[in-house]
Amino acid sequence: MDIREQINTPEGRLHIFSRFLRLLNYSSDFEETLALLAGESKTLMQSEAMVLFLIDSNTESIYYHMSFGVLGECFKNIVIDERTIFYTRAIKSVAPLYSNDPENEPFFFPVVDTIKGKAKNALFVPLRSHKKNVGSLIYINKINSEYNDIDLDLAVLIADFLAISLSNNSLYKETQIKAYEAYALYQLSMAINESDSLNEVLNENMSVICEAFEAHRVSIIIKEGDDFVFKCSVGISDDVVNLGKVNVEDNILSEVLRTDKALYSRNIDVDSLSNFGRPLRYKSKSFIVAPIHDHDDIIGFICVTERTNDIAFKLSDLNLLEMLSQQISENYKNVMLSKEAAIKQKMDLELAVTAQIQQSILPKNFKNNDGIDIYAKNIPAKEVGGDFYDFIDIGNGKYVSIIADVSGKGLPAGLFMTMTRSIIKVHFGITDNPAKSLSMTNKYVYEDSKTGMFVTCFAAVIDTNIKKITFANAGHGEQYLLSRVDDEYNIKIMTEPSKPLGFIDKVEYKNHSIKYNSGDFLMLFTDGVTDTFNDEGNDYGEDRLKTFLTKSTFESSIDLYEKVLEDTIQYKGNGEQFDDITMMILRLP
Repeated sequence: MDIREQINTPEGRLHIFSRFLRLLNYSSDFEETLALLAGESKTLMQSEAMVLFLIDSNTESIYYHMSFGVLGECFKNIVIDERTIFYTRAIKSVAPLYSNDPENEPFFFPVVDTIKGKAKNALFVPLRSHKKNVGSLIYINKINSEYNDIDLDLAVLIADFLAISLSNNSLYKETQIKAYEAYALYQLSMAINESDSLNEVLNENMSVICEAFEAHRVSIIIKEGDDFVFKCSVGISDDVVNLGKVNVEDNILSEVLRTDKALYSRNIDVDSLSNFGRPLRYKSKSFIVAPIHDHDDIIGFICVTERTNDIAFKLSDLNLLEMLSQQISENYKNVMLSKEAAIKQKMDLELAVTAQIQQSILPKNFKNNDGIDIYAKNIPAKEVGGDFYDFIDIGNGKYVSIIADVSGKGLPAGLFMTMTRSIIKVHFGITDNPAKSLSMTNKYVYEDSKTGMFVTCFAAVIDTNIKKITFANAGHGEQYLLSRVDDEYNIKIMTEPSKPLGFIDKVEYKNHSIKYNSGDFLMLFTDGVTDTFNDEGNDYGEDRLKTFLTKSTFESSIDLYEKVLEDTIQYKGNGEQFDDITMMILRLP
């Protein structure tokens, strides 16, 4: 039986789902995976062409993303007018439909002259995620036949799968953006400490921008006297750079000067920015430019184009470049100050901003999650720490509790911590299997750990329906489950020898399970608790902690936290805090 004829059977849907799932795991590159999924959908739909449009959630604009087949390529450079029926349908429609006369039904196609007379039939299906349209699929010309209701059902199944993939990728990007921005800012600001001149600072900054946007044509233009000149560039020929003065009249730079705003173009040949002239000798049709300010004056520009992956710029890229341009402006002003004063000012600002970002992403207020009483806090040894924790509601009465410790201290550990937390959170959005999530996370952490940093991590999934904890450990110390027996607590130790995240390329972690009773305490902590040293250089230690927990009484999660912290502080006396202290306490329902 043809797989298409099985679409309305559970077995058929499972078979189709399995085909797509194999493709989803084929590559770690999302765009490559999306292309494989889209190409497979064209084959399953037996169509001559397929076009994927996506919706920019920030601007509610619709743009071509990819296609397969000759007719699909015709849509590549089109701009979707907001006044068209197709725009309204793509943004708002929840219903798929097909037509045997699509060219005379404007909700099927945006206007493309080159396709007229060639589209015999077409099928439209929206991609929806969290009750919002995120894109559209259009299939054109079913091979030797017409589309029917079976095709409609199959297209809906395909669209659901693609929407999930797009949603997961969007979540990954959103959770990474704060960490990535902090890291890019850190790299830009470090140029002040490592460079002796304005040119060196700007060249270092330009390298960061090239990496951030995957672009191989970037220029930083600075005002000198009454003229704007190239101060540094990549991908621009020497004869252009050596001209000296940069023209800022009747072009995009003049528009930036007039509006005092950053601007971007997906395709300069077709959008409204084409009125301001094509960027000088640029091969790419998409570009982005941001002003550099000194107080209220524009003192320069950052121009970026010709991305390595040939993906058009979007609003999030504009926002990132604006943020980076502000930092470059600060670098420009600081380099004019004495180097010693500039270094101190910059580092203090970096630490304060990074510490604020770091603390802001750690959850502070916990809702009533099926009766789980939670309290967690991180006390960094320095202004910026490397410990983190998280608590995630993954639905159906299941919750993820995570605690981790990044190797090293200070700013690098804090930035690595932010990145790792984001990756872990994304993977727990895909699976409720702690071992699998840690294994997937390890792959990405290892790829990004260029300085040899690693992360110990303990992850537990609490199932409140059956009162069971499933946990996996990535090189973290032992954690405790406290059960009250008569007049003292019985401590069940949860541990497993294993490699930290990012230590080696491939690690298969193992799951372990443990039952709990109502009123038990799950205590997750980092070694900053047991490694608290007193005036004599002796550590607090695990034995003292276990004895204290066994003999004490705790009324709530915050009560347990405060009593443990108070005991470590008393033990420490006047000794220095050398390590971050982080605890997450959960009183289980």
